Amino acid sequence: MSKLLDITEFPPAVEAFYRKNAGTMLDRKYLHREPGKNSKWIYEESDLPWLLLDLKVPYKEMYQEALQFVNDTIPQDYPGLNFTEQAKKDASQRGWNTVCIHGLSKHQFDRASVYGYEHEDLAPYVWTEIADACPVTKAFLQSLPYEKLYRARFTVLGPGGYAAPHIGRKENADYSKKISFALNHPQGFSFTMDNHGAIPWEEGRGFLLNVDENFHSVINRSETPRIHLITMGKPDWNRMDDLIKKSYYGVNPELNMSSKIDLL
Repeated sequence: MSKLLDITEFPPAVEAFYRKNAGTMLDRKYLHREPGKNSKWIYEESDLPWLLLDLKVPYKEMYQEALQFVNDTIPQDYPGLNFTEQAKKDASQRGWNTVCIHGLSKHQFDRASVYGYEHEDLAPYVWTEIADACPVTKAFLQSLPYEKLYRARFTVLGPGGYAAPHIGRKENADYSKKISFALNHPQGFSFTMDNHGAIPWEEGRGFLLNVDENFHSVINRSETPRIHLITMGKPDWNRMDDLIKKSYYGVNPELNMSSKIDLL
C-alpha cells in the first residue's frame, strides 16, 4: 500500500479542522432512538448529523459507470458557500469535482437559485446527457423515495484532494438534506463533521446527511480517486417513511458511531 499523505500537506484550515476533530466521537445521545417517531420527524426535526440507511446499493456497478465520466467532471466551486473564517484565507478546495446524472445539465451542479430559479421545485430538472450510459445508476435513483429528484451527481475527490470546512445552504429549498452513497472507499479518505467526528463510510453505504447545520470537510490522503453518488430531492413521504423508520429503528445504532481519524 502506498504511503498516505501527511495532514500537514493540506492547507492550514483543513489541518486545523482535522486535528481538532481527530479524537471526536459521535455523542452517544445520537444513538438513542426516540420511540414512536415518524420519518418526517426523523428527517426534519431530529438533530442527527447523519443516519446510516438500510438500503441495498449496487455500488460496484455504479462505480464502473461513474468511472466513464471521471474526466468529464468539473470543479465544485460554489459562489457564496459558507466556509469557516480560516478556510476563507486558504484555497477552498482541490480535486473536488463533479458531474450530474440528473439536474439542469451535467455541469450545472449548484442550487437552482444560482441559475435563476426561485425554488428547487420550479427548476426543470432532467436526466442529463450522461444518464443513458449509466443505466444501473439511473434505475437506482428512480427507486429512491423522492417525489421529485432535484440533483444527483457523481462527486470525485482526487488523490490529495480536499474541500475546506464549510456548511451548506438552506435557501430556496424546503428539503435540503442530502443522501450520499460511497461507490468506493480508499483508505485515507475522511468525511468529517465538526464536533461529531468522521462519518463511518464503507463501500456501498448510504447516509442521510445533515450538512446544512454542521460544518464539514472531506480529504483524500490516498492515491485513489474517491467517488460518491450524492442526491437531493423532495421526499415522497409515503415511500420515505419505510426507509427512514427502518433505518432509524432497524439498523444497529452503533453502526453510526464515528470512525477513527488517523493523522499519522
